[in-house]
Amino acid sequence: MSNPTNDIRVGLIGCGRIAGVHRRYLQTTPGARVVGVCDMDLERARVFGAEIGAEEVCREAADLLALQLDAVHVLTPPSSHADTAIAALERGAHVLVEKPMATTAAAAERMQAAAVAADRILCVDHNRLFDPVIVQARQLVASGAIGNLLSVEAYQGVNVQEGGPAAAPLAMWLNLGPHPLYLLRAFVGEIAEWRAVGGPMGELRAILKGSHALGFLCFSPGATPYLNALTLRGTKATLHIDLNTMTLLRQQPRRLPSMLTKAALNVDQALQLIASTARTSWKVATRRMGTYPGIGAVIRGFYTAVRKQGRRRSARLTVGWWWSSSSSSGRRRTARRRRWPGRVRRPRGPRPTARRCSSPAPPDSSGSTCSPRSASAGITCGRWCASPG
Repeated sequence: MSNPTNDIRVGLIGCGRIAGVHRRYLQTTPGARVVGVCDMDLERARVFGAEIGAEEVCREAADLLALQLDAVHVLTPPSSHADTAIAALERGAHVLVEKPMATTAAAAERMQAAAVAADRILCVDHNRLFDPVIVQARQLVASGAIGNLLSVEAYQGVNVQEGGPAAAPLAMWLNLGPHPLYLLRAFVGEIAEWRAVGGPMGELRAILKGSHALGFLCFSPGATPYLNALTLRGTKATLHIDLNTMTLLRQQPRRLPSMLTKAALNVDQALQLIASTARTSWKVATRRMGTYPGIGAVIRGFYTAVRKQGRRRSARLTVGWWWSSSSSSGRRRTARRRRWPGRVRRPRGPRPTARRCSSPAPPDSSGSTCSPRSASAGITCGRWCASPG
């Protein structure tokens, strides 16, 4: 897709409440320019388009996709995610789609196949993976600070201001259920077994057996105040994360006399809560962190990846392999990968085989979309990658 300027031409499909969050972060994303918005409610689209400075306002997604867009945000109801995203990919646009990715596994696979075929980025907004407290928790787990991870408990409720228990149980689950599921998946690993039981008013409890740890899911639309928390239990410490207040508390044993241990634990938890609250309040007051910080991180990573792919496509890049030998104890072959324009120098040894990269992974701090970390975020780069034969 030709673009005479360096701007990334962006279109938003859906102008509901979450579109306002995307708009706020897009306005601070360098090089991203919203040229069109679309919503079935044309008047709402006009108001939203005026607020964001969009040049075009449409009622039909097909009209918006005709604007030669570089990137599209799919912010429509879940049932339309797959068809809308696939249509945008086929028109040559990179796609950022709100969760859930799709309502069926087959639809999600079609979306991934369309991204690979179009050689475009497909990103699913699993934003809580990038909330500061979750990033901190993943770093603590990776560093061994809590020992071996034994279990993860995810608690998800429904904010009455966003529909509450009055909403249909299926609609509540499609809107909020992905959050605890992808968080559990990120910590416990591949799900091998699961058991679930439901109750009235959409109540759901589930136990999952992952490759790294056990998981517990509590989905409670009727609980007050509404739940939005994660607990990670390890052999050395336990982490309590409140995603409503963006606080993380670490609970670990103290080598004190038994009578002092309980008092010290309470004091320690209170001090951590005060410090965490103060840090979060300072970040909000100084505008270093706003609402939905994870969405901001996803959007920044998405456009970093889009710009990188644009630079790659602007030059002729090939993938080459060579072999080097260096070892004090003997000769050792080490495979390294390089990209350079021009002719490929053929190394000795097995020839590399090319394959389409379809591994899902979130944008890391460098903006890479092929990082092996956090595979649950659902980005598919669709580019050619090389692997040794």
